[in-house]
Amino acid sequence: MSARGSLARLALLIALPLVLAAAHAAAAPSKPIDPANMDTSVKPGDDFFLYANGAWLKKNPIPADQTEWGGFIQLYENNHAVLHDILESAANSRSAAAGSAEQLAGDFYASALDSARVEAAGATPIADE
Repeated sequence: MSARGSLARLALLIALPLVLAAAHAAAAPSKPIDPANMDTSVKPGDDFFLYANGAWLKKNPIPADQTEWGGFIQLYENNHAVLHDILESAANSRSAAAGSAEQLAGDFYASALDSARVEAAGATPIADE
């Protein structure tokens, strides 16, 4: 691997957390326990799970393309969407300063999406490995 390739990878490893931290800072805070998710029509002594989660379960049915669904899966899906939006925005940005975290992350993402260039290059980029 060339020194330039190593430096670019190091820069990306440093830049991506900075971009993600900025996105996280802009996110709205959420409640750790939201009473709106509770079903108070159920007696806690009869079925505590439904009492604590009944309203959430009614508002969040399992999607047809999933075998299970829950808060952590929603979190994963949401994070995936946020990261995708950040990278798409960075890749399409024409105002990012040269060498900035946004420019490095955007260029790296765009290079992975350029399948024609990847096919044309073949195994040449990793020939030294």
